[in-house]
Amino acid sequence: KLNAKARFALTGTPMENSLSELWSLFDFVLPGYLFSYGRFKKKYESPIVKDRDARASQELSRQIRPFILRRIKKDVLQELKAELTNEQKKIYLAYLQQIKGEIQDEIQSRGFAQSQIKILAGLTRLRQICCHPSIFLENYQGQSGKFELLDDIITEAIGGGHRILLFSQFTSML
Repeated sequence: KLNAKARFALTGTPMENSLSELWSLFDFVLPGYLFSYGRFKKKYESPIVKDRDARASQELSRQIRPFILRRIKKDVLQELKAELTNEQKKIYLAYLQQIKGEIQDEIQSRGFAQSQIKILAGLTRLRQICCHPSIFLENYQGQSGKFELLDDIITEAIGGGHRILLFSQFTSML
């Protein structure tokens, strides 16, 4: 075990991922607070996941609510929102048109349920283009709105003597 005066856990969406991940985080930060994993599974995870037990879900939510800070999209600072460069916009819009046509064809031939992987792949590519087109396009030499903003933020943070912890869903971007 880690011997520390304080423990923090920072994560994206543990409840949406799995309740066992949520238990694991709590067991690190507050050992025993959500019981042993066996008891947690019996009291919360199985009833919530298997039986869709609303009462168990509400009880767990009440128990963890004081310890969870959630940020929603509208709460993100406006100055952290990056605009696409003109070149990025052109690539984004061209790919959007291409993937829309491919998805429509796929849905017509295979049906919506069988097209979900194609839809998810298309959305992922669009998100990659928004981060930096070079994640998706090997020969891309242009800039990225996010990278330009990131460069400004990092320069300012280092100049102010701050430390930086940087996350990205696309590790190739880092």
